[in-house]
Amino acid sequence: MKRLLLTIFLMTASICSFSQEFNLPDYQIQSPKDCDKYNNDVLKAIDWLMSTPPNKELKKQQKTKEFLIQWMTETKAVSIYLDTDIVNFFEKNEDLLIIFMCGSTKYALENNVKSDKLEMSIAGIELCIDYYNKNINLLKKDKNLEKYIKMKNNGTLRGHLEKVIK
Repeated sequence: MKRLLLTIFLMTASICSFSQEFNLPDYQIQSPKDCDKYNNDVLKAIDWLMSTPPNKELKKQQKTKEFLIQWMTETKAVSIYLDTDIVNFFEKNEDLLIIFMCGSTKYALENNVKSDKLEMSIAGIELCIDYYNKNINLLKKDKNLEKYIKMKNNGTLRGHLEKVIK
């Protein structure tokens, strides 16, 4: 019994400490040149958002999203492809738009590419799927995203996006 309680305590402590790891940098972004020094912070911010439920740490989430949007707007390192035929699932859950942009950004930074419409769109959708599945009880049901979940599960997501992006 003690072993079980210790295991539960350690798991809870590690989850709590992981979600508190990210500290928003004291950033100054006034030009595209300023963005490069924050690339690692952007990746940490994305990971933190993904590990934080949408109903927790709301002020920190808002500040983190503001940082990410400003970085995404100013950077020359990443060009995000937004097509309403692809990103058609954020009306009910507005957070999914920034999550899609985070997935595209994360792919671009980790793979050292500026713009790859297909791969960045796949990464954006897959991050949205992960976020949606983790927070299913906190988000509104979205039939468009659920179609993407089915496509991912049956291996047709890439083919579908190839047709849309052409």
